[in-house]
Amino acid sequence: MFCGSQGRHLDPDVTYSNIGDGFLAVTWSLSNLKFSWSDSFGDHSIDGPDLSRSASGSAPLLPDDQARTYHLESGAYDILPELPDSPYVALSLAADVTISSKGIETLRHAEIGGNAVPSDSDLYLDPSDEDDLFVPCNLGSGDDLVYSLGELTTYQDFTVTSYLVVDVGINAGLIPVPHDAISFATPTFELGSSSKSFNISAPGMSFNLGEVLPNNIPPTAVTEDEYFGSEGTAITFDGSLSKSVCGVIPTLKWEFSDGGVEYGAKPKHTFEAPGMFTGLLTATDMTGLTATKTFTIEVDNLKPTANAGPDMSTKWGIPVTLSGSGWNPGTYQQSMLDYAWDFGDGTPSASGGPKVNHVYDLPGTYDAELTVTDPGGLYDKDMASVVVQKRDTQIGYFGPLSSSSSQMIPLKAVLKDEFGIPLGGRLVEFTIWHETLGILQTATAKTDNNGVAIANLKLKIKAGNYWITTRWNPISGSMDDQKYTRCDTNNGFKVGKK
Repeated sequence: MFCGSQGRHLDPDVTYSNIGDGFLAVTWSLSNLKFSWSDSFGDHSIDGPDLSRSASGSAPLLPDDQARTYHLESGAYDILPELPDSPYVALSLAADVTISSKGIETLRHAEIGGNAVPSDSDLYLDPSDEDDLFVPCNLGSGDDLVYSLGELTTYQDFTVTSYLVVDVGINAGLIPVPHDAISFATPTFELGSSSKSFNISAPGMSFNLGEVLPNNIPPTAVTEDEYFGSEGTAITFDGSLSKSVCGVIPTLKWEFSDGGVEYGAKPKHTFEAPGMFTGLLTATDMTGLTATKTFTIEVDNLKPTANAGPDMSTKWGIPVTLSGSGWNPGTYQQSMLDYAWDFGDGTPSASGGPKVNHVYDLPGTYDAELTVTDPGGLYDKDMASVVVQKRDTQIGYFGPLSSSSSQMIPLKAVLKDEFGIPLGGRLVEFTIWHETLGILQTATAKTDNNGVAIANLKLKIKAGNYWITTRWNPISGSMDDQKYTRCDTNNGFKVGKK
């Protein structure tokens, strides 16, 4: 009965056994043999008969990639008669038979419930081979595993080298037989060699190894115990060393204590707030078995970024809107940022939001500084330049434009700024002048709360055409009057005869 499970290596030992030794035989045929020799009695020669000799022995055919040499030798043949106290010459034939083997080759195929197991494997049996058969997890448990071997093939290389062995000696003793043979020399002569290959094959076979058991080994979830990062910045997590006996990395699910969920071997996750967080890695294999691993994440706080907005310009006394902003690397603290403004004019700073209105009382250039602070006390600053300008003024003459000589006339003017606001308490100067004669008469008066100035002037000029200039000049050094620009106006004035 098969005891293998999904996700395991079956590792069957595929072996063979040798049923017995083979029989090896060599046959030689010799013809036209002629022998000659010399001794004290003279020169001698003899024609030998045609000979046929054979030798045999056992020789197992083992396909184990080893070469084996077997020595075979035939019985001796006496060339001369066996006579007492006479020489003898005996011939024998020998062979060295070298057999080179190759292991048995076959192709393994396996099926589970009629579905082919991926990757057929070439097996080489020498003399046994362990098949690294993997039982995949995606094939159903409870089905039989059928293990098949294709045609079995091997070959044997034979090399035969033959020798003629001559034994020369003397027969000692006075009686013909039996007698003692004393050998003087046994020269050996190589006759040559030949080679031959034989291919051997056998049909394949199949085995039903029984039922496949379900996988019972859960995967391993592997990741670091601690991770570190900063708020608002993606942190890479690594579970690539997680394993499963199913041969593929298990499905990985990452759950974080901020509510986030990620998937995969190397996901990224961004924490929108600083602090200590926990995580849970769950590994699930193809068969539904799971394993978990917990870990911690320390997320650093990063300071926010302040932006005071664009540089601004305005008139003094008119509200200017400063439109700043703050950005926190983690969105969780974005709504918790604190905004504080220093307007740069000595007035108390303001807080409450990135956008504020402020009124500057004097012209000049001011640095408005915005400080943005997160709940952890980290902060950033930025400045915007605010150019505060003087207000333009307008003066309008609405007194008489003609009179007779020596009359008392009321010179009238109204003084306002560019926004139509009356300027009270300002000294207005009226000048009557001639293009050729120059300044002839002047009068001054202060404006009332409505910005109106009235100066009564008795005319002391002759009849003719003149100019009336109405002028207001801010007083140098006066803090209040430094807020305004100078203005004047000219009107034609006609004086008739009394």
